[in-house]
Amino acid sequence: MSTAHDADAMLDVGASLSVAPLFLVSEIVGDTFPHFDLLRNLQIDIPIHRLVIDESSGVRLIEELAANYREIMQRVQPKGPYRVAGYSFGAIVAYEIAAQLVGNDEEVEFLGLIDAPCPDAGGEWGKLSELEVLRLYLESMHTLAPEQRTVLDRSMDIEQALVQCKTLGLVPEEFTICQIEAWVTGFNAIRAIALEYQFLPIPVSSYLFIVGEAARERTLHWKSIVGERLHIEVIGRADAHIWQQQMLESLARAISRVLRPTDRHVHRSIEQEYNAAVLLQTGRPSSPPIFCFPGAGASVACFLGFVEAIGEQTTVYGIQPRGLDGIAVPHARVELAAANGIRAIKRTWPGGPYRLLGHSFGGWIAFEVACQLKAMGADLDAVVLLDTETPTLSRAATRLRGYEIFEKLIRLLEQESNRKIPLTGTDFKRKVYAEQLNLLLQAMIGADLLPRSSTATILRGMVRVFAANVNTAYRPSVRFQGRLLLVRPQDSAGGASGAVKPDCGHRERSWEDLVDRFESIEVSGNHMRMLRSNNLGLAIESIRRHWSVGA
Repeated sequence: MSTAHDADAMLDVGASLSVAPLFLVSEIVGDTFPHFDLLRNLQIDIPIHRLVIDESSGVRLIEELAANYREIMQRVQPKGPYRVAGYSFGAIVAYEIAAQLVGNDEEVEFLGLIDAPCPDAGGEWGKLSELEVLRLYLESMHTLAPEQRTVLDRSMDIEQALVQCKTLGLVPEEFTICQIEAWVTGFNAIRAIALEYQFLPIPVSSYLFIVGEAARERTLHWKSIVGERLHIEVIGRADAHIWQQQMLESLARAISRVLRPTDRHVHRSIEQEYNAAVLLQTGRPSSPPIFCFPGAGASVACFLGFVEAIGEQTTVYGIQPRGLDGIAVPHARVELAAANGIRAIKRTWPGGPYRLLGHSFGGWIAFEVACQLKAMGADLDAVVLLDTETPTLSRAATRLRGYEIFEKLIRLLEQESNRKIPLTGTDFKRKVYAEQLNLLLQAMIGADLLPRSSTATILRGMVRVFAANVNTAYRPSVRFQGRLLLVRPQDSAGGASGAVKPDCGHRERSWEDLVDRFESIEVSGNHMRMLRSNNLGLAIESIRRHWSVGA
C-alpha cells in the first residue's frame, strides 16, 4: 500500500523505491490540501511525497525554495524521470523545481499544476487580511450556504468572525486566532516572493488541472509560456472546489490516467540534443584547434576579436552556451556545461591535444573541461583564462534577485560600450519581465550596442543565460595537473561582477592553489573590451609561446 510522506520524513524512503514517486508541493495557507484523500483515490499504486511550504524558512526567492526541495527530492530519488506537482501557489514552486531539474540535465516526465494561479496575475496578488484568509480557508473546506457566506461579509473584527464560525460549526473549537495570524504572515510572505518570479519556458509535459470551464481564461496565460506541451484537464463545475470529495475523486482519476504506464514515444528534448560547437575560423587541418568559452550571457561572437588577433592559420571553435536561443534551458551547473562541451569538442577533435580558452564565467567552464579531460588521460596544452575570478561556492548563499541581475548586466554593458548608462536596479524593480526586457533594449540601443530596429525578443536568451550564470556556484573537485595562463585587464574597476574587483595578487594566489603551474599577464582594456583584437597583443604573444601557434 502506498503512503504519503512529509519532506522531513522523505529521507527515510530513498532509492529503494521501485516506482517513481509523485512529489506534491503544498499550498501556502495551512497545508490543508488533503494528500491522503488524493492518495486513496488514485487508481495506480504510486507513493506521494509532500513538500510543505515553510514560510518561516527565510527564503527570499521562489528559486531558493525550489532549490531546497529539489535537493530533498534528489536525495529520495537520485535520478529521473521525475514527477512533480503543486497546488495553488505550490504550483509555482513545482514549475521552478521542474526548470531546475532540466537545467541539471534530468528528465521531468510529469509536471502537474493543480488550480495554479495565473502567471500574469501581477497586482491581483495583493496582501490579505485575517478575514480574507479565513474566508479562503472556509471556502476551501466547505460548500457554504448563502447565510454562511454572509458571516464574513459583515463588518466585524477577526475575533467576532471566529466566534461566529465556531457557532456555525465551520471551524473546530480548538481553532485559534494565532493560527490565522500565522497563515496571514506566511501567505503574504510567499505571495511577495511569487510576484518576483519570472515564468520561462521549459521542455516539460505540463498538466493544468482546473475546476470548471470558467477557469479556462487562465490557460491562455499558461499556454503562452508552456506552449504545445500544456495539457488542460477540466475537473468538475465552476462553483465547486478542489477539496470537495467529488472533485478530489475526479482529480485523482485525471492524475492516474496521465501517470499510468504507456508505450508512448519519448521525444528527446533540445537540451538532450544540444551541440555547442560553433566554427569561427578554419585554419591548418594539422594544427590543434582552439576551443573558446564565452562569459556570462555572451555568445561565441565575443571571440571574433581574438580570432582576428590569433591569425588565420589557426582553427577556432566557440562553445555556445545552452539557452541563448531563448528556448532551451541553460545549464545549472558548471560541471554539466563542461561535460556537454567535452562531447562537442570530441566530435570535432577527438584525439587531442586540447587547447582551451575561457573569458570570465566561461573560464570556469574551460577550467572544468580541462579537469575532466585530464581525468580521462587526455593531452592538454596550457589553459588560458581571460579575467576569470577564482572559483567559489559563495554565490550559492547570495542568489541575486531579478532587478539585481539587470543592474549587473547594465554595468557590464557600460564597459562594453564605454558609455555611462543611466539605469540602476531600482529602475527594474516592480516591473513585469516584458517591461524589464524593453527597458534593457532601449538602454542597449542608446549605447549603440544594438540597431534601432531590434526587438526585446532577441534579449530573452541572453538574459536567461546571464541570470543562470551569475547565480551559479563552482569549486573544482580536484587540483588541475597542468599549466594555467591568467590574462588580466589593466582597467580592473568594475570587473566581472559589476563591482570593484578583489586584489589581483589575492586572485593570483588563489588560482595558484588550484593548479600545478601558473602564470599571469596584463593586457589593455577593461573586463569586456580586453577581448578586442587591438588589446590582445601581449596575450597573443604569450598564447603562441604556450601553444606553439604560428602567426
